[in-house]
Amino acid sequence: MNHQTASGKPEVVLQNASVDAVKSELINNMINGGYRVTKDTSYELSFDKPVQNIAAAALLGSRYDAQPNARVTYTIASMGPNIRVVADLAVITNPGSSFERRTEFNNSQDSAQIQAMLDNLKLFVDPNSPGAIARKNGIVMGLKTLTPEEAKKANLNPSSENGRYVFIVDPGSVAERAGVKKGDMFLSFAGRSMNTQEDILQVVSQTKPGATVPVEIERAGEVIKMSFAFQKPAQTAAAKR
Repeated sequence: MNHQTASGKPEVVLQNASVDAVKSELINNMINGGYRVTKDTSYELSFDKPVQNIAAAALLGSRYDAQPNARVTYTIASMGPNIRVVADLAVITNPGSSFERRTEFNNSQDSAQIQAMLDNLKLFVDPNSPGAIARKNGIVMGLKTLTPEEAKKANLNPSSENGRYVFIVDPGSVAERAGVKKGDMFLSFAGRSMNTQEDILQVVSQTKPGATVPVEIERAGEVIKMSFAFQKPAQTAAAKR
């Protein structure tokens, strides 16, 4: 895909966000995607993981190291009250050696998924956003979603045109404990249809700690009902006394 951005790469401009909040969100999302942090400076984050595509590994591997790495590097720039984040995707052959070779993948299908993840940052890093408010209240589902059209652009093959495609489920989260899996179509939360990620977070931000909320997802054409059980915040030592 060709990114319609100033850099021609996946990027986003975030308002009312701090660099620390942006970096924290990026690190969490990338670790959940199987990456490890390889560089962390005030203006740059890099993540690596072994290439999982067999054909790409065979094509880009070398006799010294048959397993190339996928690398995503984020450049984080403050622009007055805003923060610009630009992602750069590459496959690295012989990573960490003097023979390291870089092949750019900024217009790949993986880059569409990175763009979707960057777009979702807007819903969490602004302290006044529904996602940030929900987290402050201890209400975190632990999933991120795309429209079916966005999922198709990222070559994620949604099984339905209904609801929103789940593309990230955080390990140990409320969503994972309930049984949500990557690839599910998220249909409703508390009886309300979910058309946008903002819709989801708006409803979640109004949910009380300790609540159990009915949820519907679609998987392989079957509608499945489940419940999200949000825990009450742990009592502080002072409260216990």
